[in-house]
Amino acid sequence: MLRRNAICSFIALVLISAGARADVVAYQFHVDTSGIAALAPLGGWMDFQFNQANAADSLSAVATLNIFQSAGFTFGATELESAGVGGTLPGPITIPNDQGGANYFTQEVTSWGSSFDFTVALSGPAVGTPAPDGSAFYVYLLYPDFSPIVSPPTTTGEILNVTIDTAGGTAPTGSTFPGGSAAAVPEPGSVWLLLAGIGAAGWKLRR
Repeated sequence: MLRRNAICSFIALVLISAGARADVVAYQFHVDTSGIAALAPLGGWMDFQFNQANAADSLSAVATLNIFQSAGFTFGATELESAGVGGTLPGPITIPNDQGGANYFTQEVTSWGSSFDFTVALSGPAVGTPAPDGSAFYVYLLYPDFSPIVSPPTTTGEILNVTIDTAGGTAPTGSTFPGGSAAAVPEPGSVWLLLAGIGAAGWKLRR
């Protein structure tokens, strides 16, 4: 009975946390990395970032990375993360955008595989609310020295992004790059609200 009450309390916390947010938008990404091993045979890093365009007037939000799956990858033991970031692969990993500087989760890759998939849910005041500046979620593929393996024609050389614009709207951008490609499919619905709430609740509990 005690365990059941604890589970019910956690579900209530999830629903309250999710319901308190202005909006939640989620996307599913598929990334083809079938040619990256030839470009970076010594492995490298997979880097996820969520940053404000301007700390003075961008609104806060949280990116919740979840349901990460990969084919043929081997990951090292090293994970690097900035202050306020919590979780580990396959998720949930919560990355708040307002911790100052770059807000990141970086996973060591010892050998590159053929593809990986994940979902990212953006939640918080920045989603759906106009502001002078927005934010963006980025994914980079890096050499062991942290330099980019590829520089696709996206905003800052990332392989994909999800931007929050000044109107509070969101948009995913995939790309084609040497060694592969990235594509996004919108996944709206209550299940993503629940996933974002779970990630946000877990982040709050860790803090």
